[in-house]
Amino acid sequence: AVVAGDDRGRVHVWRAALPGSWGFAHSPEWVMSELEGGKDRCVHGAAITALACLGETVVSSDDKGRVVFWQPLGDVRQVEPAHIVDVVDVDNPDASEPVMSLCADPQREDGIYAGLEFGRLMWLATDSEGSTDGKKELIKFDYGVSALEWDASSQALLIGLVNGTIHSWCPASGGDPREFGSFHRTEVRRIALTRPPASADVPRVLHLVSSGADGRVGVWDLEAGEPLWGLQNLPNHVLALGDHSRLVCSGCVINEGSDGRHASERSFSQSWKDPLPSLQDAPTCEAVLCLDLLGDDAGAADAAQEVYWPGAAEKSVSVSRPID
Repeated sequence: AVVAGDDRGRVHVWRAALPGSWGFAHSPEWVMSELEGGKDRCVHGAAITALACLGETVVSSDDKGRVVFWQPLGDVRQVEPAHIVDVVDVDNPDASEPVMSLCADPQREDGIYAGLEFGRLMWLATDSEGSTDGKKELIKFDYGVSALEWDASSQALLIGLVNGTIHSWCPASGGDPREFGSFHRTEVRRIALTRPPASADVPRVLHLVSSGADGRVGVWDLEAGEPLWGLQNLPNHVLALGDHSRLVCSGCVINEGSDGRHASERSFSQSWKDPLPSLQDAPTCEAVLCLDLLGDDAGAADAAQEVYWPGAAEKSVSVSRPID
């Protein structure tokens, strides 16, 4: 399934139509809302800022400080909230503090980590019945906590801040966070760990992939906390994921201004009878960039072959112009 939130505070959930299919139904499979007077009522009153899965529970947050733990998805299309937490500004109890990021520890289902706009990292706990165990401030940074990811190998939180820095912090020890090397110039929008290979014969080396509002995507040595290489000149809303052999980035703009006209000035036919537009007449749109990082012998049958992933000696790959 795919979970998405929009700027009107709505949460949509789609289920793949068929196993292995890329197709999704036009309408969401589940509607995340609250029934009031027999009608659906949107629980979030502001733009959705983060989504996370806590076991079988979807958790969502918005930029007005509300975090919603939803009922598990089931056979009923309409899904109601199980528990709602409103985070207030400690310096102004009458005001809320926007939630920028969420992260769950897969080994725990009693709560979730939340990163706030004014620099607080909080634990928002809930029991199996949905009642609050508490809101606990864990640590405070000088900048907003814009991205979170759980690193199971070190039992630590990976934390991205608005100032472009990345930190690792272990909740169990409660010590000082470890700051990673410098890469992003502004807000870290997303942090992700590369997915491990399915084959046990392939070395299980994890990398950190970060996406920033500066249009940069960084690939990191997770243990050393240093960037290995990256992409630049991408849109400020770029998102990136990876596994042991590929790096995938969304938001790559293609055909931008290729004919000197703005996309809104073009008129496109909707008829299948008309020929496909040329590159010069094609609309400006976004595409997914996929970098295949396997070696030249990737097609060999030997599953134990060494997987190629650029190292510190290959520091930078640059997308310096629009992709044709």
